[in-house]
Parts: sequence; C-alpha cells; structure tokens
Amino acid sequence: MSERMVRVERDVWIMLVALSPRSVSGWVAGKNSIFDDPEFQRIYLACDQAFDWDPGDERLADLAGAITDWTARRGPEDPGSEPGTLGLIFSRVLDSSPAWRRLVQLLALPVPRPA
Repeated sequence: MSERMVRVERDVWIMLVALSPRSVSGWVAGKNSIFDDPEFQRIYLACDQAFDWDPGDERLADLAGAITDWTARRGPEDPGSEPGTLGLIFSRVLDSSPAWRRLVQLLALPVPRPA
C-alpha cells in the first residue's frame, strides 16, 4: 500500500472518530475482518493503484465490477455506515483523485459535490 493511501486512511479514521465516536469500535472490527479476505486485499490495492489513473482508463470499469461482485457476496453494509458520514468522507477523498471520482460514478454511488 502506498504512503498516500496510509494518509488517506488516517484522515478518514480521524473524521470517523470525530463524527461518530461510539461507532468506531464496530468499524474497526469490520475493517479488520475484511482485511482477512484475500479478494478484498486485491481490490484495496487496486484502488490504491487506481488513484493516479486517468478517469477514462478502462481498468476502472473492471475494478468497479470487482467491487460490485465482492460487495454483493458480502451482504448489506454495516449499520454504522451513515450516509452523511460516508458523504463527508467521500467528498474529502474524491477531491484528490479524478479516477476515484469516476470509480464512484461507475459504482452508481452518489458523488458528493465539493464544498
């Protein structure tokens, strides 16, 4: 994983703790459990690599498909994933990468507008 991804993760966790401190232990447990999944590890590393891709890169569609398939097999999101919290996090992260913004569009997720 790149140093940039470590910083992104750190920043996201800082926001999570600030926005919903009571939910953090559940999120940490969930995050730790998905990192045991080799398929998630591959997807996570691919997302890290995709940060610098051109938003028109065809590999983004393949990555979106892999994320969609993995998510469908995993089941519904954790109850702690409040849309407002996730929207703030997405807006912080997506401003940094046009490719990630395109990936979210391919996943048919709402793309927050920059503040």
